[in-house]
This record gives sequence, C-alpha cells and structure tokens, in this order.
Amino acid sequence: FIQSNLRLSMARVSEFLKTIEKENPKVNALTYINKHAVEEGIASEEREKNKSKLSEIDGMVISVKDNIHVAGMPNTAGTLALKHFIPPDHAPLVATLLSAGGICIGKAHMEEMARGITSFNPLYCQGSVEGIRNARDHSKIAGGSSGGSAVSVAMEMCDVSLGSDTAGSVRIPAALNGVVGYRPSTGRYPGDGVVPISHTRDTIGILAKCVADVQRLDGVITAGTEMNSQYDMTGKVVVGYDAKNCLANCSGEVIAAWEMVLGKLNEDARFSVIEVDISSLKELCGICCGSILRHECCEDLKIYLKKYQVGLSVGELVDRITTPSVKEVYRRAMAQDHKPAHEEALTHTRPKLIAEYQNLFAEIDVLLSPTTPITAVEANPDVLWSNAAKIRDCYIQNVNLTSIVGAPSISIPLENPDGLPVGLLIDGNIGCDANVLSVAKAIEELLVKHLNGNF
Repeated sequence: FIQSNLRLSMARVSEFLKTIEKENPKVNALTYINKHAVEEGIASEEREKNKSKLSEIDGMVISVKDNIHVAGMPNTAGTLALKHFIPPDHAPLVATLLSAGGICIGKAHMEEMARGITSFNPLYCQGSVEGIRNARDHSKIAGGSSGGSAVSVAMEMCDVSLGSDTAGSVRIPAALNGVVGYRPSTGRYPGDGVVPISHTRDTIGILAKCVADVQRLDGVITAGTEMNSQYDMTGKVVVGYDAKNCLANCSGEVIAAWEMVLGKLNEDARFSVIEVDISSLKELCGICCGSILRHECCEDLKIYLKKYQVGLSVGELVDRITTPSVKEVYRRAMAQDHKPAHEEALTHTRPKLIAEYQNLFAEIDVLLSPTTPITAVEANPDVLWSNAAKIRDCYIQNVNLTSIVGAPSISIPLENPDGLPVGLLIDGNIGCDANVLSVAKAIEELLVKHLNGNF
C-alpha cells in the first residue's frame, strides 16, 4: 500500500518534477507540464509559514486528465483533432481545487477520447515506448481510460489526480497500478469543462495514494453543500458479495487476493459478510448499457464542440481518430438513429435497474467484488486492438453496474506479493458517498494492519 506523504512545500513540487523528468519517458503518464508549478509551490509554502493556508489541500499537487479543462493548457482528450485546443477557463471542479491551493502539475495522458480501458494510445508519447505503461511493470498496460492519472500517482509524479469515469475509467487503472480510484455518485461533482461521452454516465473521479486523500479532495469539492457529510461507522457494516457473478472470469491471483480480504472481514467484528444475488441487475445492465452510449456519445460531443467553440464538427473529429476500435465505435454511432433505443433505456430499463439496485441496499451497506477479473495484460498493440471488445468486456465486468445507475464506487489496492496489483471494489447506494468512503478507509486500514503483521 502506498500511503500519502503530503508535505506542503516548494521542495515537494521540485521532487515531483525530477521524478517526471526521469520516469515519464518510460511510461508516458503526463503530456504537458505546468511551467508555473514551482512558483505556485513557493506561494503555498509562504501561506504555510504565515499560517494562512487556503484549505487542507493547500499545496497538494494534482495531475489532471487531458479531457478536463485547465486554463492555458492543451486539452487534447488524447486525439490529434484537439491538439491545439487550449481552453481559456478552468473546468469548475478544477477551479474549486486550485482556488483552495491545489497545484496542477500538468495534464495526464489518456485513452483516445476516453473510449477504452487499456490506455494504449500511441499519440503524445514522451519517450521511445508506445502507449501509457503500467507503473509496476512497464511491459504491461496501465488500464484506462485514465491511465496517465493512475500512473502519475503510483510513480510519485503528484499527490493525487483527477480522472473521468464512464464505465470504470478511474477504477480500472487504479486497480492495475495499485492506487485508490473513486467514482462519486453521478452529479456529486460538476461536469462542465470535460470532453463528454455520456451525460447519463460521465463523472470526474479521484485517484490517490490512500482513501484519506480522496476524502480531503471530496471535502473541498462538496464544501457548503448537503453532500458534505460524514458517516458514523458505529454499527456493524453489512458487506454483500455475489461469488457467481463477481468472481466469474477471475484469475487465480485475483481470487487469492479476494479470499484473503474476505477472510479478514469475516474475522473482524465490525463487519457482517453475506452472499447476495445480483444476476437480474447484471441482466438489466447489459440491456441498457450500449443504448445509452451509442446515442449520447455523438449528441453530447456535438454540444461540447459548439459550447466551447472548438471549430470542429463531430464528423471532422472522428475522421482524425487514430485508435481503430475508437474510430469504429463513433462511426457505428453516427451510422444510424439510436434515439428510440436510448429513450427506451432511460424511461424503462434504467429506472427498473435503479429501483432493483436500491432494493439490494435495503439488506447491505456495501457491495464488494474484485475491481477487475485479471491483472494488467501485455502492452501489445496487435493483441489489444484486434481483441478490443473482448478485453473491454473482461475489465468492465464488475465496474460497469455503478456507472449506469450512478452510484458511488471505489477501488482500493489489495496485496499481491508475487504479482501485479489487484483491486478491491466497494460499491454503495446512490448518494451514499460518505458511507462508501468511510467503509473503504476502514477496510484499507484493516489490510494495512494485515500487511504489517498486526493481527
């Protein structure tokens, strides 16, 4: 486990910049570096000395996924068509964090248009290797689409990172690189100033070294709202899991890590572990998933390009997409009218799914599963691009459900001493983000004790 070691100082920023210079060419985590990061670090250090900190995240160093607007920095969304698009204004969420003293170290590389889960994007690479590479093993994928965000946190290029999550794009790379990845309830965070895929499913998320850092950022983002609340873990936490559905397709090492954490939870008096059946949820999820994305990906992109005066049509942008599977997804979406299926999904299937999901949480507090069924695969473009759909379906197996219903979900690292990182997924009821974060922190602390032999 990587625990936060936050020191609010110019020296901290300088350490990150040195790491970026040395390590970034090996993994392609960042595409643009903030030229003013050091002076912003100095300003934060002065506020610390003068006891005039702007917030508890003053001096925290943040990388921002390259589809989220940072004023004066390129916002390419990992595609050539947006290479020269530089937003004049911050995305509202970015503005909130920077006004609280956060320091943007730079833009994090990503899957092209955020439409994939490998982050093997050959564009905007900083070194001799192609694509964003895994922090633990550079021959493997980073996971995506927020691959650069996860790798920048895991490799000490920043304290935390902002990513985006439509179908697991924060939690998948978090699991594959051994960091924490949090998807909030949809609507908890403002979504303006982000290149969209689906307004129904998109949200900005947080990647960090530990749950406490996620809670710090979340507290600043939700300050002054009714969402800024704490969860009191005084009663027994009922943990549900569905072995049949959530352990399907899991590798031996993922199952071993899963069984370890399940054993520790069963030994802890704070938790009650029960089996549940989410088969009907999975079925409904499969019915409405594609219908929502196929309609909204082009419609929402059209609105974005016009709103921010990018100077491109959807067709012109799609023509310049490099990744074959991503281009194909958009061309299929543009080829026919998906509005009737979209309306059916939003008016019938998804509401039924949400109702059943909420009914599940009448008997449990959180739903647990491995974040991904397998660890990171080889970064081989021939295999990745020719098997894109199969690989995607495998990695989103457990993360897709909460993306569709709009519920909070967080991945925390599990120990896998002899292999690549594995993640534990903790899902909660819609709007119950404080609950999920508190339970995740308690499980994280439990696992840290296990690693230190304090049992």
